[in-house]
Amino acid sequence: MSNKSNIAVTPREVAPTPAPESAIPYNVTSKIKVSPYYLSFLESYDKKYDEMVSYGSNGPVAASYAQPASKAKKAKKALASGSVKKRKVIVFLVLVLMAVVLAVGVLGYLQLDAVKEYVGVLNANEEDVYFHDPVFGALEKWASDFVPKLGDSVYYDSYLSTIQTDNIAITISLYVLPAALVLIVLFAIIVIIKALVALLSKKDCKLGFLSLLTAIFGLFVAGCGVIWNNMGFAEIINFIKMDAANVSAAYGLYALIGLPLIAAILSAFAYKKIK
Repeated sequence: MSNKSNIAVTPREVAPTPAPESAIPYNVTSKIKVSPYYLSFLESYDKKYDEMVSYGSNGPVAASYAQPASKAKKAKKALASGSVKKRKVIVFLVLVLMAVVLAVGVLGYLQLDAVKEYVGVLNANEEDVYFHDPVFGALEKWASDFVPKLGDSVYYDSYLSTIQTDNIAITISLYVLPAALVLIVLFAIIVIIKALVALLSKKDCKLGFLSLLTAIFGLFVAGCGVIWNNMGFAEIINFIKMDAANVSAAYGLYALIGLPLIAAILSAFAYKKIK
Protein backbone atom coordinates (compact mmCIF):
# COMPACT_ATOMS: atom_id res chain seq x y z
CA MET A 1 0.00 0.00 0.00
CA SER A 2 1.51 3.25 -1.15
CA ASN A 3 1.93 6.23 1.08
CA LYS A 4 0.05 9.23 -0.52
CA SER A 5 1.71 11.73 1.76
CA ASN A 6 5.03 11.14 0.03
CA ILE A 7 3.69 11.96 -3.48
CA ALA A 8 4.86 15.32 -4.73
CA VAL A 9 2.13 17.48 -6.35
CA THR A 10 3.27 19.68 -9.17
CA PRO A 11 1.19 22.87 -9.44
CA ARG A 12 -0.61 23.35 -12.80
CA GLU A 13 0.60 26.22 -14.86
CA VAL A 14 -2.01 28.97 -15.33
CA ALA A 15 -2.41 30.40 -18.84
CA PRO A 16 -1.82 34.15 -19.12
CA THR A 17 -4.96 36.31 -19.22
CA PRO A 18 -5.58 37.56 -22.77
CA ALA A 19 -5.61 41.29 -23.39
CA PRO A 20 -9.05 42.92 -23.74
CA GLU A 21 -10.36 43.46 -27.24
CA SER A 22 -10.09 47.24 -26.84
CA ALA A 23 -6.34 46.86 -26.45
CA ILE A 24 -6.03 44.89 -29.69
CA PRO A 25 -6.63 47.29 -32.57
CA TYR A 26 -8.74 45.60 -35.25
CA ASN A 27 -7.82 42.01 -34.09
CA VAL A 28 -4.12 42.72 -34.29
CA THR A 29 -2.27 41.02 -31.43
CA SER A 30 0.14 42.91 -29.26
CA LYS A 31 2.94 40.70 -30.52
CA ILE A 32 2.70 42.33 -33.98
CA LYS A 33 4.19 45.76 -34.42
CA VAL A 34 1.64 48.09 -36.07
CA SER A 35 2.71 51.07 -38.09
CA PRO A 36 1.44 54.40 -36.70
CA TYR A 37 0.51 55.40 -40.25
CA TYR A 38 -1.75 52.37 -40.47
CA LEU A 39 -3.42 53.24 -37.16
CA SER A 40 -3.96 56.81 -38.40
CA PHE A 41 -5.62 55.41 -41.54
CA LEU A 42 -7.95 53.26 -39.42
CA GLU A 43 -8.99 56.25 -37.28
CA SER A 44 -9.79 58.36 -40.34
CA TYR A 45 -11.79 55.46 -41.77
CA ASP A 46 -13.86 55.32 -38.56
CA LYS A 47 -14.72 59.02 -38.87
CA LYS A 48 -15.80 58.64 -42.51
CA TYR A 49 -17.87 55.60 -41.59
CA ASP A 50 -19.72 57.56 -38.89
CA GLU A 51 -20.49 60.30 -41.43
CA MET A 52 -21.79 57.78 -43.98
CA VAL A 53 -24.01 55.93 -41.55
CA SER A 54 -26.93 57.22 -39.49
CA TYR A 55 -28.01 55.21 -36.48
CA GLY A 56 -31.71 54.41 -36.23
CA SER A 57 -33.75 52.44 -33.74
CA ASN A 58 -32.90 49.18 -35.54
CA GLY A 59 -29.17 49.82 -35.86
CA PRO A 60 -26.98 51.58 -38.40
CA VAL A 61 -28.69 52.71 -41.60
CA ALA A 62 -26.94 53.99 -44.70
CA ALA A 63 -27.26 57.75 -45.02
CA SER A 64 -28.42 57.47 -48.63
CA TYR A 65 -31.58 55.73 -47.43
CA ALA A 66 -32.31 58.36 -44.79
CA GLN A 67 -34.98 60.94 -45.67
CA PRO A 68 -33.40 64.43 -45.43
CA ALA A 69 -35.64 67.29 -44.39
CA SER A 70 -36.87 69.21 -47.44
CA LYS A 71 -36.03 72.85 -47.95
CA ALA A 72 -39.70 73.77 -47.73
CA LYS A 73 -40.03 72.24 -44.27
CA LYS A 74 -36.83 73.95 -43.14
CA ALA A 75 -38.18 77.28 -44.38
CA LYS A 76 -41.43 76.80 -42.47
CA LYS A 77 -39.56 75.94 -39.29
CA ALA A 78 -37.09 78.78 -39.72
CA LEU A 79 -39.34 81.44 -38.17
CA ALA A 80 -40.37 79.26 -35.22
CA SER A 81 -36.79 78.23 -34.50
CA GLY A 82 -35.66 81.84 -34.38
CA SER A 83 -33.46 81.72 -37.51
CA VAL A 84 -35.69 84.38 -39.14
CA LYS A 85 -36.32 87.67 -37.40
CA LYS A 86 -39.62 89.43 -38.01
CA ARG A 87 -39.37 93.21 -38.19
CA LYS A 88 -42.75 94.09 -36.72
CA VAL A 89 -42.24 97.81 -37.25
CA ILE A 90 -42.05 97.30 -41.02
CA VAL A 91 -45.07 94.96 -40.98
CA PHE A 92 -46.99 97.64 -39.06
CA LEU A 93 -46.01 100.29 -41.63
CA VAL A 94 -47.30 98.05 -44.44
CA LEU A 95 -50.54 97.68 -42.50
CA VAL A 96 -50.90 101.45 -42.13
CA LEU A 97 -50.17 102.14 -45.81
CA MET A 98 -52.74 99.66 -47.03
CA ALA A 99 -55.25 100.96 -44.49
CA VAL A 100 -54.83 104.43 -46.02
CA VAL A 101 -55.52 102.94 -49.47
CA LEU A 102 -58.73 101.46 -48.12
CA ALA A 103 -59.56 104.76 -46.41
CA VAL A 104 -59.44 106.55 -49.78
CA GLY A 105 -62.44 104.49 -50.86
CA VAL A 106 -64.31 104.78 -47.57
CA LEU A 107 -63.80 108.54 -47.22
CA GLY A 108 -64.73 109.05 -50.87
CA TYR A 109 -68.03 107.30 -50.23
CA LEU A 110 -68.68 109.33 -47.07
CA GLN A 111 -67.64 112.57 -48.85
CA LEU A 112 -66.65 114.37 -45.71
CA ASP A 113 -66.12 118.06 -46.38
CA ALA A 114 -62.74 118.07 -44.66
CA VAL A 115 -61.15 115.42 -46.88
CA LYS A 116 -63.30 114.93 -49.99
CA GLU A 117 -61.02 117.24 -52.00
CA TYR A 118 -58.12 114.81 -51.45
CA VAL A 119 -59.77 111.41 -51.95
CA GLY A 120 -61.04 111.74 -55.50
CA VAL A 121 -59.60 109.16 -57.91
CA LEU A 122 -60.22 111.04 -61.16
CA ASN A 123 -61.50 114.44 -62.16
CA ALA A 124 -63.92 114.39 -65.08
CA ASN A 125 -65.05 117.71 -66.51
CA GLU A 126 -64.02 119.50 -63.30
CA GLU A 127 -66.07 117.11 -61.18
CA ASP A 128 -64.44 114.61 -58.81
CA VAL A 129 -64.96 110.92 -59.44
CA TYR A 130 -64.62 109.07 -56.12
CA PHE A 131 -63.57 105.49 -55.53
CA HIS A 132 -67.09 104.06 -55.38
CA ASP A 133 -68.49 106.11 -58.27
CA PRO A 134 -67.40 103.86 -61.22
CA VAL A 135 -68.43 100.73 -59.29
CA PHE A 136 -71.93 102.07 -58.64
CA GLY A 137 -72.16 103.24 -62.27
CA ALA A 138 -71.14 99.81 -63.58
CA LEU A 139 -73.75 98.11 -61.41
CA GLU A 140 -76.40 100.52 -62.65
CA LYS A 141 -75.38 99.88 -66.26
CA TRP A 142 -75.02 96.09 -66.27
CA ALA A 143 -76.83 94.84 -63.16
CA SER A 144 -79.77 97.21 -62.72
CA ASP A 145 -82.18 94.27 -62.81
CA PHE A 146 -80.52 92.69 -59.76
CA VAL A 147 -79.02 95.59 -57.80
CA PRO A 148 -80.94 98.75 -56.88
CA LYS A 149 -79.43 102.14 -57.64
CA LEU A 150 -76.86 102.81 -54.93
CA GLY A 151 -76.41 106.52 -55.57
CA ASP A 152 -75.54 109.16 -58.13
CA SER A 153 -72.62 108.35 -60.44
CA VAL A 154 -70.69 110.89 -62.50
CA TYR A 155 -69.06 107.96 -64.24
CA TYR A 156 -72.43 106.57 -65.33
CA ASP A 157 -73.96 109.92 -66.32
CA SER A 158 -70.91 111.07 -68.32
CA TYR A 159 -69.77 107.82 -69.94
CA LEU A 160 -71.69 104.60 -69.40
CA SER A 161 -75.18 105.95 -70.13
CA THR A 162 -74.18 106.99 -73.66
CA ILE A 163 -71.45 104.62 -74.91
CA GLN A 164 -71.20 105.55 -78.57
CA THR A 165 -67.65 104.97 -79.72
CA ASP A 166 -65.87 102.79 -82.24
CA ASN A 167 -62.62 103.03 -80.27
CA ILE A 168 -62.10 99.56 -78.80
CA ALA A 169 -59.52 100.84 -76.29
CA ILE A 170 -61.99 103.32 -74.78
CA THR A 171 -64.70 100.66 -74.65
CA ILE A 172 -62.41 98.21 -72.84
CA SER A 173 -61.26 100.89 -70.42
CA LEU A 174 -64.85 101.57 -69.39
CA TYR A 175 -65.09 97.94 -68.28
CA VAL A 176 -61.59 97.77 -66.77
CA LEU A 177 -61.91 100.79 -64.46
CA PRO A 178 -64.67 99.44 -62.14
CA ALA A 179 -63.06 95.98 -62.02
CA ALA A 180 -59.65 97.44 -61.17
CA LEU A 181 -61.10 99.50 -58.32
CA VAL A 182 -62.89 96.45 -56.87
CA LEU A 183 -59.65 94.43 -56.99
CA ILE A 184 -57.73 97.23 -55.29
CA VAL A 185 -60.17 97.14 -52.37
CA LEU A 186 -60.03 93.34 -52.23
CA PHE A 187 -56.22 93.16 -52.24
CA ALA A 188 -55.94 95.95 -49.67
CA ILE A 189 -58.27 94.08 -47.29
CA ILE A 190 -56.31 90.83 -47.73
CA VAL A 191 -52.97 92.54 -47.06
CA ILE A 192 -54.38 94.22 -43.94
CA ILE A 193 -55.64 90.88 -42.60
CA LYS A 194 -52.34 89.14 -43.34
CA ALA A 195 -50.38 91.96 -41.70
CA LEU A 196 -52.55 91.67 -38.57
CA VAL A 197 -51.92 87.91 -38.48
CA ALA A 198 -48.17 88.51 -38.82
CA LEU A 199 -48.21 91.04 -35.98
CA LEU A 200 -50.32 88.97 -33.59
CA SER A 201 -48.77 85.54 -34.24
CA LYS A 202 -45.51 83.83 -35.17
CA LYS A 203 -46.78 83.02 -38.65
CA ASP A 204 -44.73 84.20 -41.61
CA CYS A 205 -47.06 86.15 -43.93
CA LYS A 206 -45.81 87.42 -47.28
CA LEU A 207 -47.18 90.87 -48.07
CA GLY A 208 -45.15 92.11 -51.02
CA PHE A 209 -46.87 90.33 -53.91
CA LEU A 210 -50.41 91.51 -53.16
CA SER A 211 -49.15 95.02 -52.39
CA LEU A 212 -47.46 95.12 -55.77
CA LEU A 213 -50.63 93.88 -57.49
CA THR A 214 -52.58 96.68 -55.79
CA ALA A 215 -50.16 99.25 -57.24
CA ILE A 216 -50.43 97.64 -60.70
CA PHE A 217 -54.21 97.91 -60.69
CA GLY A 218 -53.81 101.52 -59.60
CA LEU A 219 -51.82 101.99 -62.80
CA PHE A 220 -54.71 100.41 -64.71
CA VAL A 221 -56.99 103.11 -63.31
CA ALA A 222 -54.54 105.76 -64.46
CA GLY A 223 -54.32 104.08 -67.87
CA CYS A 224 -58.09 104.31 -68.28
CA GLY A 225 -57.97 108.05 -67.69
CA VAL A 226 -55.09 108.45 -70.16
CA ILE A 227 -57.02 106.52 -72.83
CA TRP A 228 -60.03 108.83 -72.43
CA ASN A 229 -57.73 111.76 -73.21
CA ASN A 230 -56.76 110.19 -76.58
CA MET A 231 -53.30 109.19 -75.30
CA GLY A 232 -51.48 112.17 -76.79
CA PHE A 233 -48.18 113.04 -75.14
CA ALA A 234 -49.38 116.51 -74.14
CA GLU A 235 -52.60 115.10 -72.73
CA ILE A 236 -50.67 112.47 -70.73
CA ILE A 237 -48.57 115.21 -69.16
CA ASN A 238 -51.68 117.25 -68.41
CA PHE A 239 -53.35 114.17 -66.94
CA ILE A 240 -50.42 113.65 -64.58
CA LYS A 241 -50.39 117.37 -63.68
CA MET A 242 -54.15 117.16 -62.94
CA ASP A 243 -54.81 119.77 -65.62
CA ALA A 244 -56.31 117.79 -68.54
CA ALA A 245 -59.32 119.15 -70.40
CA ASN A 246 -61.40 115.96 -70.26
CA VAL A 247 -60.21 113.62 -67.50
CA SER A 248 -57.27 114.17 -65.17
CA ALA A 249 -55.72 112.45 -62.19
CA ALA A 250 -56.73 113.33 -58.64
CA TYR A 251 -54.91 113.02 -55.35
CA GLY A 252 -56.56 109.73 -54.52
CA LEU A 253 -55.15 108.12 -57.68
CA TYR A 254 -51.59 108.81 -56.58
CA ALA A 255 -52.42 107.24 -53.22
CA LEU A 256 -53.69 104.09 -54.99
CA ILE A 257 -50.41 103.77 -56.90
CA GLY A 258 -47.75 105.14 -54.56
CA LEU A 259 -48.77 103.71 -51.19
CA PRO A 260 -49.04 100.06 -52.29
CA LEU A 261 -45.75 100.41 -54.15
CA ILE A 262 -44.03 101.66 -50.99
CA ALA A 263 -45.66 98.81 -49.04
CA ALA A 264 -44.32 96.26 -51.55
CA ILE A 265 -40.78 97.65 -51.19
CA LEU A 266 -40.99 97.63 -47.39
CA SER A 267 -42.27 94.04 -47.44
CA ALA A 268 -38.94 92.93 -48.88
CA PHE A 269 -37.31 93.95 -45.58
CA ALA A 270 -40.01 92.65 -43.22
CA TYR A 271 -38.08 89.44 -42.44
CA LYS A 272 -34.36 88.99 -41.83
CA LYS A 273 -32.38 85.77 -41.72
CA ILE A 274 -30.26 85.39 -38.61
CA LYS A 275 -26.80 84.10 -39.48
